[in-house]
Amino acid sequence: MKQELAQKLKNIIHDELRGVHTAVSGKVVDFDPEKVEATIQPTAKYRKPDGELIDFPKIYEVPMYFMQAANQKISLVH
Repeated sequence: MKQELAQKLKNIIHDELRGVHTAVSGKVVDFDPEKVEATIQPTAKYRKPDGELIDFPKIYEVPMYFMQAANQKISLVH
């Protein structure tokens, strides 16, 4: 009985976490140099419950940071 309950809880947690995405690669499709923000199109696909793969929506107003190191100590430009 305890083992069945534990397995059901694991299944519920796994199903819920399947839709959580904390990091995904993307492509810059637009860039605003004044605001230093970009519009990003994620390159991964989302799998709907019926199995169909669709594009993630674009992400707007993403702050951009640029690393620099040429003969400098490390700096970060925003």
